[in-house]
Amino acid sequence: MTVTTHTKAAPVETAGIICAIAATAVLTTHDAVSKWLTERFSIGDILLYRGLLTLPLCLAILMQAGGLHLIRSRKPVLNLTRAGLGVLSSVLVVASFTFMPLAEALGVIFVSPLLTVAFAIPLLGERVAPTIWFAVAAGLAGALVIIDPGGAALDWRIAIPLCAAVSSALRDIVTRRLGGAEHPATVLFWTMLALVVTGAVWAALAGTRFPDAMEWSVLAGTAVLHTAAYYLAIQSLRLARASTVAPYKYLSLVWAALLGWAWWGDFPGPAKLIGGLLVVGAGLYVLRQEMRSR
Repeated sequence: MTVTTHTKAAPVETAGIICAIAATAVLTTHDAVSKWLTERFSIGDILLYRGLLTLPLCLAILMQAGGLHLIRSRKPVLNLTRAGLGVLSSVLVVASFTFMPLAEALGVIFVSPLLTVAFAIPLLGERVAPTIWFAVAAGLAGALVIIDPGGAALDWRIAIPLCAAVSSALRDIVTRRLGGAEHPATVLFWTMLALVVTGAVWAALAGTRFPDAMEWSVLAGTAVLHTAAYYLAIQSLRLARASTVAPYKYLSLVWAALLGWAWWGDFPGPAKLIGGLLVVGAGLYVLRQEMRSR
């Protein structure tokens, strides 16, 4: 939470937090399906086919939001910068799922919220209360308990999700810099278009495999999830400060544990449950502080 002791937080801050929580649930589901896709397709194929299915959804969102004129960016440099960081983050995240188990990859990637808080100070000029730093640290500690980093070998593969975390944090900072000057649908469209172009170039250079009917349906599902997650994440950063919504990204680790139990019967042990409680407790503390400041 950012600080001001004499002004009350706008109600939209709470709406931003709700969008951030929803985005984590949707994106974690998308990540689990993407892990399955990496066993069948190259990174370029996933970006290309998912992107081709996502673009019509983006156009529908543009029409619903006011029309195709929203494609025109008011801040093209910032928008293209965010799109580039979004592409880099997506490539590195999918690559992480290719080379590492899902839980280990997500555990390293979710250094990103802490980096967002740190970057928000010099890049956005935000001030963060010491108690929020403690809450973020508690969330990070909970994430470490959930993923059990002592059980993973530290080799070159760790660099992939770590770079994904840095690029994701910088993408969120740029999104915040865009602020209310750019409609979320505009930001979403240009990011998705950049992903499609990247996937097409990748597939052209490395070759591609055409999906079968079942794989098309799975890719369509990821397109819907990907679009919804991006839109919710963009909205959260338009409505609330980067340092406010950042801790809630840790909830993805809780959703991952729940999905693992529901889909594969991987019930979390006591240590993972304690880690989940730390993550949720840290997020609830930040929300409580936001509500009290209103």
